[in-house]
Amino acid sequence: MTTKELLAKSFVELSNVKSVDKITIRSIVDNCGLTKTTFYNHFQDKYDLIVQIYAAPVKNIINRLGSDYELREAIVDFLKYFAANRRFIINAIKNTSGQNSRSSIMFRAYISRHCESSLRETDICRFGSKCC
Repeated sequence: MTTKELLAKSFVELSNVKSVDKITIRSIVDNCGLTKTTFYNHFQDKYDLIVQIYAAPVKNIINRLGSDYELREAIVDFLKYFAANRRFIINAIKNTSGQNSRSSIMFRAYISRHCESSLRETDICRFGSKCC
């Protein structure tokens, strides 16, 4: 498991028992046995980590679109991911507000941009350029 994955796992574990806005960098690194310096070598802040937690699995699903992996399978995989991570996702969305709500904005922008370009590249979008 990579350092980024350890930090993400730690954050998700903590989010199952705490509100995201109450989780500190210190609690994240203490939970997985790393240091704050290590955290900051990989992420700007906990909101950057939230975006990575959202984006990595979604990006993997979108990148698989094409040849043998159909849109229907991708939708099922999205739903499985969201079902398996429901508690974390709801906590992150509900408890990232104020000046740090940029994580939600970044997530939406990332998905929109990546979805559109991936669908165009894989020729999955059969409904014109406005499918995403």
